[in-house]
Amino acid sequence: MSGYPVLKGILQSSQNYTWNTADSLGRGATAVVYLGREKVGGHVVAVKVFHEHLRVGLAGEDLRELELLRRLKHENVITLHAIEQELQTKRVVLVMEYCEGGSLYHMLDQAQYQYGLPEKQFLLVLYHVAAGMEYLRRVGVVHRDIKPGNIMRFLEEDGSSLYKLTDFGAARDLNDDENFTSLYGTEEYLHPGMYERAVLRMSTGQQFDAKVDLWSLGVTFYHVATGQLPFQPYGGRSNKETMYQIISQKESGVISGQQHFEGGPIHWGRELPATCLLSSGVRQVITPVLAGLMEPNASRMLSYDMFFASVKRLRAQEKLSIFNYTCASVHTLFIDSTATLSGLQDAIAAATDLPASQQLLLVGGCALEDVVDALTHMAHFPVHLKQSIIYLFPREPAMAEPLRLSQPEIPPFPEFLNIIDVDKDSRLAHNCLARGHLIKHHTDTIAQQQKCLVEGHLFLRMYIEGRLRLAGEVLQQMQHQMAESKKRFDLFYTCLKSIQVLLASLGQVPDTYFKELLKDETLIKVHKKAEERVEEIQRYRQGLQQKLEEARPHCKDWLDQCHTCSCTSKVEHHQTVITNIQNRFRRDKSVKNQMTTHDENIHRFERQKLQYHCSQMLSILTGHCVPARDRLHKQAFQYTGLLVKALARIIKVEKNNESVINCQQLLSCRLDKIEHKCQEEIKYLQEQHEQRQRQPSVDEGLGTSVSASNTTTTTTTAMAGAESNVHLGELVSQAPGAEGFKSRSIREDLQHLRQESDSLLSLFMENMNLMRRLEEESSQLVSSGSMSRVMAQDKPT
Repeated sequence: MSGYPVLKGILQSSQNYTWNTADSLGRGATAVVYLGREKVGGHVVAVKVFHEHLRVGLAGEDLRELELLRRLKHENVITLHAIEQELQTKRVVLVMEYCEGGSLYHMLDQAQYQYGLPEKQFLLVLYHVAAGMEYLRRVGVVHRDIKPGNIMRFLEEDGSSLYKLTDFGAARDLNDDENFTSLYGTEEYLHPGMYERAVLRMSTGQQFDAKVDLWSLGVTFYHVATGQLPFQPYGGRSNKETMYQIISQKESGVISGQQHFEGGPIHWGRELPATCLLSSGVRQVITPVLAGLMEPNASRMLSYDMFFASVKRLRAQEKLSIFNYTCASVHTLFIDSTATLSGLQDAIAAATDLPASQQLLLVGGCALEDVVDALTHMAHFPVHLKQSIIYLFPREPAMAEPLRLSQPEIPPFPEFLNIIDVDKDSRLAHNCLARGHLIKHHTDTIAQQQKCLVEGHLFLRMYIEGRLRLAGEVLQQMQHQMAESKKRFDLFYTCLKSIQVLLASLGQVPDTYFKELLKDETLIKVHKKAEERVEEIQRYRQGLQQKLEEARPHCKDWLDQCHTCSCTSKVEHHQTVITNIQNRFRRDKSVKNQMTTHDENIHRFERQKLQYHCSQMLSILTGHCVPARDRLHKQAFQYTGLLVKALARIIKVEKNNESVINCQQLLSCRLDKIEHKCQEEIKYLQEQHEQRQRQPSVDEGLGTSVSASNTTTTTTTAMAGAESNVHLGELVSQAPGAEGFKSRSIREDLQHLRQESDSLLSLFMENMNLMRRLEEESSQLVSSGSMSRVMAQDKPT
């Protein structure tokens, strides 16, 4: 089998550089570019040799244009090392820096980029070309031939790409208020006015300004994003009239127009095609920019300043990935670096139609609001957070059926005819490989979706179980507090009864106040109800915990089925086989006149193998990956709905915990007031008793005085005991001073306390009724499907 023919060129040189005509890097209408080397240091360069018939010299107008290139110094513009002459023919040669990555045109001609560059590379092209164009604007240069073939890819030492503008053969100095009439450029990228003059040869007398580069930029960026030209008449370049009709009559906002058969209608597009590899976030930003650049109406066309501002704004924004669990899709958001958490939620709402109030954002098993402060700017978000996927769930249970997920769009494979054509088979294999790369992209995307579905469910469960566990800890603290409060209530009323008995035995003061207190049991009833409610909440929480545990086994076997079945590896294997077949077909094409009968048979067998591997790749995607993802999403949607419902119930538990805590605080406050009033009453009684002691009655005998003294001692001792039990002395020391308790105000204070107690009881009973209604409405965590056979009703037992 013969290999590629060996090309033997002619060695040529200038004063300081040498090159071989066999090492051609590219050929254009004005010159040929060769791979050359410096004679002394051996540094690799690109040598541009003009065609002999152009007769470019080193004097006059030619020298001015060449000097224009020499003074361009920017990292996104090709560097011109020298302007020399070929030693024998005296033709002018331009010695420029060599870009190992080749031109964007050659990149887009590769099978892997047939449907556009990946997002990372596209953004680099956008940023770098815009920076180069902004530099040209500052120095007053218009390029006039912007296209992928004139954008080179320079590879840095770390392997990153740096894109540079090249081929300034048509460039010239041009201020904002200057025009030109000479025509340059490539047909598919020409501004409609220039197309009319240069291609249709219509003498309109129209002059052009620097804005013509804007249109070319729009067409170029569309080409780079999609792998195809935006405006395609049937028949291509030969259908010039239809091409002019498309580019001159398209409406504002339209970014593509294609004619699929001769004389057929134009299919307009306002969005990038589904085969484009850009994320939704980049599409949302770049689509209006493309529409503004490719605007035939000069008054509506995007200005240079607006274009540069849009690119700079995009470049300065922070990038975050949000996985919307409802539709199993990743949203790439570009958000201003000064935006806070609320700004992020607004951006998510715009992308998903889920209001900020309904968004539950999780990172790992934590809520995003617990990871970053609400006022922290996006620029200061943790680096790991920017590199992670943030999971988005609705806060309320979804009642609808799971959404139908987006399906990958794969153009049909080329038709395999029975006729063997070596020339066409090379292109056939190229197209098959291009679709293979697209299938690989979708396979990777679906595998990521499955992984996110499993991880997202795990993170949601971790978050919910964490909140449920915290609610349990709060309940334990409440139970302890309720027990301590009960001791305090019991001690207080026991001592109150003792004091009432002692005071009644004296028979010297009214006992109405203490009788009324002992008769009023409102506070005791409320405390008892609170204790019962704590027990009900505890049972409800335990039931919820049990149901979550029962559901766990049904989710632990969820797998990223495509990862388990090695779908990605299988697709890569088929890609490798198709790549080898394509290389063989390219070789067959180059040596088709030297092929033997044996070589032709091998070619035929390889063609059959090509068809087999294409069908296998498509079968993996459509027959396994997509159905597996859809099944997993359906299951995950059901169980995630269960978890979201559980979260709603946990929130109710938390609110009831808070309600009981508030109730306990109010009870404690009311008891403090009662104790304070009792202390004032006792103090008043003590003062009256002391007055009687200081003014004894004349008629009272010694025995009476002794009896009174004994009785006083007994009363004082009892009250001291009561104070020791209920810590009244401590309460009095903490309470504000009073002017003295008056008997006529006792009934008013007591009535006020009763009213507060009645209000507290009413409020607590209302809360209990609301909770019971909640339990009746939420009698089950899941009411249908297989889950209903696994889980019991959602009522505390």
